[in-house]
Amino acid sequence: MNFRKLKLTNDTIHIKNLKSKFTATLISDIHIDIKNSKKRLKKAVKLSNEQNPDFVFILGDFMSFSSKKVKDLESISKLKSNNGVYAVLGNHDYVHLPKLKKLELTANNIAKALQELNVNVLRNQSTLINIGDSKINLIGFDSFKTKKINVNKAFSNVNHEHPKIILAHEPDSVLHLDEHEADIMFCGHTHGCTFRLPIIGPFFMLSKLGAKFDKWHKIYNGQKMYISSGINEAILEPRLFNPPEVNLIEFVPQ
Repeated sequence: MNFRKLKLTNDTIHIKNLKSKFTATLISDIHIDIKNSKKRLKKAVKLSNEQNPDFVFILGDFMSFSSKKVKDLESISKLKSNNGVYAVLGNHDYVHLPKLKKLELTANNIAKALQELNVNVLRNQSTLINIGDSKINLIGFDSFKTKKINVNKAFSNVNHEHPKIILAHEPDSVLHLDEHEADIMFCGHTHGCTFRLPIIGPFFMLSKLGAKFDKWHKIYNGQKMYISSGINEAILEPRLFNPPEVNLIEFVPQ
């Protein structure tokens, strides 16, 4: 079995007060400065385009250790969707070797490059989008691990009469929601826990939520979440019983 072969994972999410069905693909954890990542990204773009999604949501960690290879993200410009490509930044997007300092400049460089590739980057921001007969609040959080997340700011312009979708990199971002809530929160970061065994499942995960919040459908204190295991690894990690994935999500009225 080839655990590094990119696969498509299909799922359905039911949304209250949604009038029109729509679809989105999820791409997470690109880590473009790791060996063979440029090739993997091209495959992910091709796989996403084949689904003809209404949206593409990219869930952070475009880099691993610096923004020097930001030009290698150029394949992102070829992503096709009916209503746009939206993204948030991850914790690795703030890291710059050799000192492993979290630099705002590094993240700003990546965000600027993404915008030039026609990607809408949401950094503690929201936007109200028309889709068919519905309107949707798309809310983007900045990185939890780098302490850049500001939930109140992200929700400041939200129209609560319409469904709310959160894009965040780390699942631990849910710990900052407080009185805020959304119909669904999409995350990456975990890589599906990388190492897994049949029946036993994930070994260990660096998360305050624990290894149970490894991938796919989860609920924390009533907040529904969906975690993608991503298309790549932060370093040259093998994947065991945990292939990289692009997710195709169908949103349907509840």
